[in-house]
Amino acid sequence: MIQGELIGLPAAGKSWVVENKVIDLKGDYKVISNGFDIFKLTNIILSIVPYVNLFAIYGKLYKSNQNKINLFSYVRRIAIMYERLGHLKRKHTGNLYIDEGPLQSVWAVFHNLPLDNINKQLAKKLIESVSVTNKVIFISVPKLTHQNRMLERKRKHPIQDGDINSYGMSRDWLAFIVIAFV
Repeated sequence: MIQGELIGLPAAGKSWVVENKVIDLKGDYKVISNGFDIFKLTNIILSIVPYVNLFAIYGKLYKSNQNKINLFSYVRRIAIMYERLGHLKRKHTGNLYIDEGPLQSVWAVFHNLPLDNINKQLAKKLIESVSVTNKVIFISVPKLTHQNRMLERKRKHPIQDGDINSYGMSRDWLAFIVIAFV
């Protein structure tokens, strides 16, 4: 049984690729919606005990980057990570692919932090701890296409503002995470 995830920058086209059957995943594909509901809360509760070690990693990451991290956004990202892990822990029949899975959640925490040795080590520890998928599909588009899509979405994200440093750092972190997973 495959538990896979699609990973890529926001607006790279992960959902579009599946919805338009560009690739046949031979399994169920779940786009996990934004927002909060009782199902997501249950997923978080199911995953806290098996993944309690993540709190130590997140604590070290916050301590070494606290002047660069928005605390509310950081806590939200931790909750999303636990929710994704809980979703994957549930019993599924057949193959399952999810959009914005654990590796995407790792990227969301690191994407605007320096790609230095301390952060790389913490990212590797986090990846090792949350590697529950056995297949990753990387989705990428050219930079200009990506920036236009971000503008169309009108979501607040550093990449949307055309900040070349944020865009480059986001892409570098994504590449690092995919390579570290492999």
